[in-house]
Amino acid sequence: MSSSVVPFHPGMRLGQGYNTFTQETTINDAVQKLDGVRATDGDLQHAAERFLDAKETVTAPEILSTPTGHLARQTGKVSQTIKWEALIIRHLSDVTKRMDLSGAHIIKNDARGTNTKVRGYFVDEVAFGNADLNYLFHVDVVNQKLVAHEVNQFVPLRNVPPARFTEVYGDGFVSGFLEGGTFNALVSVKLTQSTPPEAFERAFTSALGIGRMGSLGFNEVGHSTGSVSAADLLSAHETSTSVSWTGGGKIRPVDATDWDIVSLKEAAMNFPDAVAECPDRVSAIITKYTALRSFYQQSRRGVPLTYENAGFYAHGLMDQYTDYKVLSSRTRACKHCFGRFDSSVRAKGSQRFCRSSSGYEQVLRR
Repeated sequence: MSSSVVPFHPGMRLGQGYNTFTQETTINDAVQKLDGVRATDGDLQHAAERFLDAKETVTAPEILSTPTGHLARQTGKVSQTIKWEALIIRHLSDVTKRMDLSGAHIIKNDARGTNTKVRGYFVDEVAFGNADLNYLFHVDVVNQKLVAHEVNQFVPLRNVPPARFTEVYGDGFVSGFLEGGTFNALVSVKLTQSTPPEAFERAFTSALGIGRMGSLGFNEVGHSTGSVSAADLLSAHETSTSVSWTGGGKIRPVDATDWDIVSLKEAAMNFPDAVAECPDRVSAIITKYTALRSFYQQSRRGVPLTYENAGFYAHGLMDQYTDYKVLSSRTRACKHCFGRFDSSVRAKGSQRFCRSSSGYEQVLRR
């Protein structure tokens, strides 16, 4: 793929180098216009992008009327493409992939303790891993795609050795932006009763009624159309709700004091309308250097690394890293139980150990 989409942050500039694996910006003005002219936002041009099944008018209940879907619409002077998903997810990578976040980026920032600074990232990995059910609502809205076609001249530095190519330039450059909005909500449920997880999943998805009883199983005033509402099912268990959005301004319903399944549904359905009124720059378009003719004219300067396979494995490592964090948190939670072991009382043939977490770990290692 010659181009990809990554989350936008305010420090990004047209023509700036970018590492798609670590999702970090590199050198400024790695790619410029002809004659060494630096790129500016004035070089951006609108690129129309519409689906074949575009509609001129789309009402809110059509959003999330099926588990997944996409459509295009014209609302006033704003053209929008809308994609949505509502589904049970098993792995953290199922969330980060939809947010265009790389596994390496999440792991690296978590090690630094800076994941809270990753724009749009909202997942509590430990709560996610401890939950019996994780349900994701994802709505992605694009109002316009802005690209800079004339920014296509790779400009390498003279004294950079080929071995440092990726370190200095990355593997691509910022060639455009997407404006619109993105909405993500994660409902994590920890079952507190002796309800089998599989049975609860069936009951919960049936109560939502996606694709069977209208949008999320709710009617126009937000009441469940099933015999048992999803809100009633969640009230009997420990529930954690995390919400993140970019664009759309203030989207929480005015009569909602906190996020619940009803307010999430209403916000998700109305999100495209809010983005039409209040869009934001949500993504950057990254084009690979290898897609530029001018790059091959400067090939003696080195070549970028290819990260396709590495990115795939990084997502798998991130899922395993999340499992490790969950197990680590459970181990720490059990430390208060270690004092119950009495080193002076032991069965025949058992090994003696001190009443501490370190002593207990020593026995486990033997």
